[in-house]
Amino acid sequence: MDQETLIKSLLERKLVTRAQIDECVREAEDIRRGGAANIPLEEVLIAHDCVSRDQIESITGGTPTEVPAAAAPAALAPLEDDRTIAYPPVETKQRPREIPVPDISEQKTAIAKPAAPEEIPPIVKASMQEPMNHFGKYVRLHQIGRGSLGSVWKCWDTEGRRYVAIKMLR
Repeated sequence: MDQETLIKSLLERKLVTRAQIDECVREAEDIRRGGAANIPLEEVLIAHDCVSRDQIESITGGTPTEVPAAAAPAALAPLEDDRTIAYPPVETKQRPREIPVPDISEQKTAIAKPAAPEEIPPIVKASMQEPMNHFGKYVRLHQIGRGSLGSVWKCWDTEGRRYVAIKMLR
């Protein structure tokens, strides 16, 4: 039995809708184009739970349908959406994109380091007077926030000569 006869029989018996047939035919063609074995339409219909195997066998008599010659691929072609690994998309030679490089010669950084050690901010000098504000290379200035695990402090990095935030756990 050929595929068209099977489709007509299924539609006449109202076992499937035209939309279900169209979807299964497209999927069977996609499978064939992807290089898989020739899967009959009835197997796709059964896999989609459109019909049962018993219903198909009552129509076909147990013999698989033949794929129409037009649907059989002469040469295997890739799927339109490149889902196949066997046929990767053809690469075309493209010029590399030129990304403009911004001129940063006149831009200033957000964190500027003081030029000389004498330029330590006054608040840092005042906090350095208290020994309890020293934590390794950092000087604790003031509390920024507090949570259940601890608090966050604004500190001065004496080696890097910049402000940093440090979380101190309880």
